[in-house]
Amino acid sequence: MTPPNVSAHIYRKLLILCVFLSISCSECVESKAPPQVIAREKPPPAAAVRYDIYPRSLVTPPPSDEQFSRLVQAIDHMLTAGERVSGQHTILYAVAKHLNLKSTDVFADIGAGTGALEIILMENDLPFREALAVDIDGRALKVLDHVLSKQHFTQSKKVKTIHSTTSDVRLPAKSVDVAAFISAQFFRADVLDSGELSVPPNIAADLRSLHAAMKPGGIVHVYVLGVNLKEDERRFVMPLEQTGFRLVKKADELADFPQTCKYFLFEKK
Repeated sequence: MTPPNVSAHIYRKLLILCVFLSISCSECVESKAPPQVIAREKPPPAAAVRYDIYPRSLVTPPPSDEQFSRLVQAIDHMLTAGERVSGQHTILYAVAKHLNLKSTDVFADIGAGTGALEIILMENDLPFREALAVDIDGRALKVLDHVLSKQHFTQSKKVKTIHSTTSDVRLPAKSVDVAAFISAQFFRADVLDSGELSVPPNIAADLRSLHAAMKPGGIVHVYVLGVNLKEDERRFVMPLEQTGFRLVKKADELADFPQTCKYFLFEKK
């Protein structure tokens, strides 16, 4: 029942926003500017609702089946009302531009969650030949598949979901030009009691499978955000260097990013 003195349209938007916020990440991310402010080449649709649920950072506890079900219901309610799912997520918009994908690139988004980055690529008509949303949580990928089946994007048919495991990205051999890890805490080395670093066997296997999936000379972007900024950068570099990648570039900060972000660029040896 709609509360008194609140229009049905406003009440519907408040209800959808509450659903989205209930699945938001508990990780705190340092910000240089208000998160709702972003310089865009074109404005989002007038009735767009922010699509940043289940972001690619550690969610504790993970979203429940019920929360995913409520999310899909909210998306359906929104689309039925003539509104659109929109990727208004500041850091992912900056990443999408920074990737600088070409129309010939096959791109693998490792740890895609519900595909907010893919939505941003499509709604801003950024070039790519194929975008592979890779995640170990099949429920999150089903949300992206649901959005793609219900809402038209010019490049919808070029986006595919890949249900990976903790030791295999499940991508075809020599098929990927560009890959990206965003908030890459899942692929960092462990710190032993001795202070030495060790790459867990499943992470090493996962990265070896990614190496096999990359084309010769393929590149991997690694964006380190939030609380992970305090970590020893070797924890992010060593796992890739030990599995066949070469570090070719790094930066402690990226210009035009709304949040502090360490960056590493790797190339397949």
